[in-house]
Amino acid sequence: MSSTLTSARMGQIINYYANPSRPGTPAYRLARLICDNQATRDITIDLIQESVLARLRNHPDRPLTEKELSGICTRLGLERVLQRRFHIPASLYRAALLYIRALKDRGLKPQHTDRTERARIWDEAVRAHMAVQQRRLLDGSRSSIRWLPLADGTTSNPRTPGRAMSCGGLDEWERLQRQWTGHDTRSFSCDKGAFHDQTAFAVPSNIETQLFEDEPFAPDLAWLEAHGITVERARCLSDRELEDAGVDPAAFRLMLERA
Repeated sequence: MSSTLTSARMGQIINYYANPSRPGTPAYRLARLICDNQATRDITIDLIQESVLARLRNHPDRPLTEKELSGICTRLGLERVLQRRFHIPASLYRAALLYIRALKDRGLKPQHTDRTERARIWDEAVRAHMAVQQRRLLDGSRSSIRWLPLADGTTSNPRTPGRAMSCGGLDEWERLQRQWTGHDTRSFSCDKGAFHDQTAFAVPSNIETQLFEDEPFAPDLAWLEAHGITVERARCLSDRELEDAGVDPAAFRLMLERA
């Protein structure tokens, strides 16, 4: 049985997983992306502490153990960090991950690839992934599909071609990379190595290693308040907007009903 945590031991464990120089940790993955070790450490500690407090609120009579805390830390995947701290929709991140993997498979460097070719590679990667998801839907191994954006920011759903998605596409992803690094976006994904170093996925969320089977992010009232979102504004969000942001609409509506 795992022992109950002391404050000192809790600090040691959190500091371990918040170390941006330690391969395989959540902080390492984030640091490879935003290139700011101090910000990475602060963000990682903040999110871990949020999760710990949520666990203590949900089970106040059950002491937190070392094993549980380690589990909380290792489940802090990059997708969740991007959603919670950078407000980047899961759909955009998932499409970008497919795109960057496709570039690597082709042995291409974005800085040596023109915009038309980059867009074509993005679309091919997304459509190939969605074809697999559709087959899984038909054989019953999936109950639903999250449609990812094409390079031009429109949906990959063949039933609604040309419909713009709020998450954007290739241009939005490259804008975010410029914002993070201050460098030309096209050189980022290969030169910085955030996605190409396999150690970056040593302790991943499901999005990074298991064909994106992770649970949707479910914000609570405290999260809405912390981000300046009123209940009235939250009630105006459409299911499509929520899905694009990686939020389960049904769970979100239920949370608002109880507010």
